[in-house]
Amino acid sequence: MYHHLAGEKQKIDFAEWAPAYDVRIEAFHQQMAQVCQSRKRVALTFDDGYRSLVDAVLPILEAHPELCCHCFVCTGSIGRSGMLSARDIRMLAARNVRIGTHSHSHIFLEKLDNAQLQREVLQPRQIIEEITGMPVTALSLPGGRFDRRTVEYAAGCGYRQIFTSMPGTTRAILPGCPQIELVPRWAITARTSLAS
Repeated sequence: MYHHLAGEKQKIDFAEWAPAYDVRIEAFHQQMAQVCQSRKRVALTFDDGYRSLVDAVLPILEAHPELCCHCFVCTGSIGRSGMLSARDIRMLAARNVRIGTHSHSHIFLEKLDNAQLQREVLQPRQIIEEITGMPVTALSLPGGRFDRRTVEYAAGCGYRQIFTSMPGTTRAILPGCPQIELVPRWAITARTSLAS
């Protein structure tokens, strides 16, 4: 689970941007070299919808088509400085990057009422589907937080995967909600070393 890949200059217009989650582009290249040499199946995920996905990640994905990549967009940030535009999202989707949602405003989803869930879970799905012309079936949880009601609501909206912030490799099904799977991820931050 990545967020932003940091270069020399950046202007980010996203209230939830946290430099602790930035990974230097050089470090990302080293990590991808290690991943590609390992021959293990790895899915890369990028939360929030930073423009660095186009600038720094797309060339690596094109050179290594075996890598699977998901981008989870906060729809309220589309088009802001340092964030993906609608055109960027369409281009990524056309290049086999799986586009999902990360809510509208990056609010934690647990304990939201129906109107808030509609704004933060259903509407982002509709926005991304309108941009890409493709179905959206994956949601990444802001802060990794959720409750059973959030999962059930997301399933009712047509999501089939919820990407969590729980570390691990085994996907899970919430009892009583078999149509949606919870996908664990390992967070990669500015402090992550090649040895980890």
